[in-house]
Amino acid sequence: MENKRVKSILSKFRATSSTYYNLEKSLIDDYKKLYSYLKKHENKMVRSFSMEYAETLLNDKDKLGNYLSKYKAMQVISTSIIHD
Repeated sequence: MENKRVKSILSKFRATSSTYYNLEKSLIDDYKKLYSYLKKHENKMVRSFSMEYAETLLNDKDKLGNYLSKYKAMQVISTSIIHD
C-alpha cells in the first residue's frame, strides 16, 4: 500500500455533536488544536501503515467512544506525517 495525503482521512475527524458530549473544556481544546494541526498539513503525505491503524481506531467507536477513537487516530496520523 502506498502513502496517502492527510486530507484523504481528514473528513472522518470532523467533530459532531456527539464528539464533544460531556467533555471538559480542556479536552475539547486539545481536540481542536490537533485537528487544526492536521488541517494545516493536509497536503503532506502519511505513512500507509499509520493510515491503516487510524482506520482501525475509527472503526472501534463502540469500544473507545466517539471522542477517544477520533483523537487517538488523529494522534497516529500527526506523528506519521512525512515532512520533506
